Amino acid sequence: MGTSKPVHTTATRIVLTALLTLYLLGVAVTAPFAQGVGSWVRVGIGDHPGQDVDSSDGAIPDPRKAREGHTAFCWDGVQYSNRYNPGKAFCTYKNVPFDKCLGGSNVGVMYKGVGPAPPALGRLISFISGPDPEGITPVYYLGGDGQLHHVQSTAVAALWFGADWINQIRWCGDSQRRVLPQCRDDFSRLRGCPITDRTTQLP
Repeated sequence: MGTSKPVHTTATRIVLTALLTLYLLGVAVTAPFAQGVGSWVRVGIGDHPGQDVDSSDGAIPDPRKAREGHTAFCWDGVQYSNRYNPGKAFCTYKNVPFDKCLGGSNVGVMYKGVGPAPPALGRLISFISGPDPEGITPVYYLGGDGQLHHVQSTAVAALWFGADWINQIRWCGDSQRRVLPQCRDDFSRLRGCPITDRTTQLP
C-alpha cells in the first residue's frame, strides 16, 4: 500500500529558503513592533480597554516602540495613577489609533505614534568582520543626525536600503572583533545608540 507525500508549494519553499538564509547570516528577525525608531506626540489624556501590545517603565513613552496607528498611555504614578499599578510610572502601548480610543476609568497621558521614518543620508555599518553564523549580527545605520542607531528589523532595513541591503554593510571590525582604525570615529557614535536585548554588546 503506497504512502502519500506532502505537497510543498512554491511559496512554501521560498519562505523556508528566506528563513534559512536569514538564520545563516545571523541577522536578528525581531517582532514587527520593534522596527526602528519613531516618535510619540502627546494628544491629551484618555484611556482605552484592552488591545495592549507592549509596556515600558517610566512616564515617557519609548520611541523605539512608536508605530503609526498605535497609541501609548502613560502614568506618572502621581498626577495620573493606574489603579492596577498605583504609584508606578509606566506606559502601555495599544494597537489602536488615538482617535478611535473609547475612554475608561484609568486615565493617563495619551500619545499617538509617528514613524519610524527612513534615515537621512543613511549608511549601514557593523563593527565585526562579517555576518556571525552563530549569533546575531549587530547592524547599525548612520543617519542624518550623526548618530548610530540599531537596525532592529530586516524588513525596515530592506525598506530603507533596498533588497540588497546586506551587501551594503560596511564591515568595520577584524576577526577578533576589534574596531578598524578607519572606523573609530563611527564607533565613537555608539554612545548615542539605543541598546536593546537584541543588540550584541561590542567589546
